[in-house]
Order: sequence, then C-alpha cells, then structure tokens
Amino acid sequence: MALSFKTIYRREPTTVQKTKHSTVFVLISCDQNTTELIVEELKTISTVRKTERVEGIYNILVIMKSNSIEKIKQSIAHKIRIIEGIRSCLTLFEIDSSNLEMEVT
Repeated sequence: MALSFKTIYRREPTTVQKTKHSTVFVLISCDQNTTELIVEELKTISTVRKTERVEGIYNILVIMKSNSIEKIKQSIAHKIRIIEGIRSCLTLFEIDSSNLEMEVT
C-alpha cells in the first residue's frame, strides 16, 4: 500500500476576530567575541521574546512576537541590524498554518 500526502486548504467561517500575534525568527551571524554583548542588547528590544546561542553558521537565534508585523520589521531594520558586531541576519516569518490540514491516503 502506497502512502501519499494530500494537502487540503480549508477556510472556515469565523464570527469572532482574534488578535493574531506574528512570530518571527531571526538568525544572527556575529563576531564570536561580541556574542554576549549582542544578546544583552537584543534583550532590550520590546519585540524580542527570547534569545538563544546556537552553533553553526549562525551564533544567535532570536524569537520575536508582536501583534504588528510592521513593528517587528521596524525593530529588525532599525534596532537589530545596526548593532555593532552583527555580520548578517536571516529573518524567517511564521506562516499561518491553521487552515492547513494533512491527510494520509
């Protein structure tokens, strides 16, 4: 028996409008000797919810949340990218998967 995955998109009617918080993940590559200073500065940004040191191409993972995606974009552009010691950032925006259902047939 062969397995196949079928993606079904389904939009259900809603009567209550929920406030959706956007979640953004930012991977930061920085100078090794500035990691701790950068983490401390990141913690002062209002949209930053969590920071983690990671190994590999990137040194820091930042989790950001806000009810305004524009506020997060502004924080990244005007607060994170200007921190001294940061070489590059990779920004990942969470997609809304609440209307996505996987079905195994």
